[in-house]
Amino acid sequence: MVENAGLPHQHLSCEQQLVDACTALLSGAGSAQQFRHHFAGATVYVERSPEADLMVRTVPGMGSWVLAFSCPQRLEGYEGPCRWQVLTGGELQSQLPPDVGILVDPADPHTVALPPPRSGARRWAGPLEAMVLLRPALNDNEPLLYAATSPAAGAREAQLGEVERRLGHPLERLHRELLACVNGWRGFTTFVDLLSTDELGRGARWESERTRTAQWFTGRDGGVDPATVYLLGASEPEESLNQLLLWRQGPLSPRGGRPVIWLDGDHADHYPDLYELLVAELAAQQDSLTR
Repeated sequence: MVENAGLPHQHLSCEQQLVDACTALLSGAGSAQQFRHHFAGATVYVERSPEADLMVRTVPGMGSWVLAFSCPQRLEGYEGPCRWQVLTGGELQSQLPPDVGILVDPADPHTVALPPPRSGARRWAGPLEAMVLLRPALNDNEPLLYAATSPAAGAREAQLGEVERRLGHPLERLHRELLACVNGWRGFTTFVDLLSTDELGRGARWESERTRTAQWFTGRDGGVDPATVYLLGASEPEESLNQLLLWRQGPLSPRGGRPVIWLDGDHADHYPDLYELLVAELAAQQDSLTR
């Protein structure tokens, strides 16, 4: 680790290699795994606070982040004159506080977000990270379909318990896991928000969507009792019906989850569990970048 040291000429090639890795990831030419591998050995520059080694920024609704730059000129161009330190991406990741992610070269066209690791929910780390990394490119290509948003930090146990008290039943196992990783995501996918613990089981939106769910099932014999489903996500109230529902009494999937039903207008898609929905949506988003 070096603090405000002079910049040797070889760092210029390291800078370009990191920029190229970011660009490859966002264009789809490189994978998230390849980027992670490159970033671990890359040279990055971060602002140093007087109180702590790392300056952490909190963005409302988007969690907490450390800003990492590919060269000191980019850092000082963004932050102004400041104290900084240079280290590898792997060293930076090892020093991150819990629930803090990394933004690489913020405000540049090749900006990449590395979401924080989520302890206790390893199954979700891969698809969630891939969706976050894809979002800037999706927003550039189809801004009306994919909002420039990121998931909120995971829910605390007290928040999960409070939701279960409001609902009057336990959260479905995989849904509980996911909320512990991502406590809501505005614009999770096209026209659908993933509801947070603050929204589940209460409020005007929840009640309005429950009414829309009941209306959708009226007169339909799909083998699902609407009293056994609850809302995971929904479109804005003024939009046409677009809901993600958890079927609490549906058949168990091999990983122990319950089915998810995606209502879109008059159509309904069924997924074995919430993880399968996430993986299917990730594949759809990746496919949209290649069309």
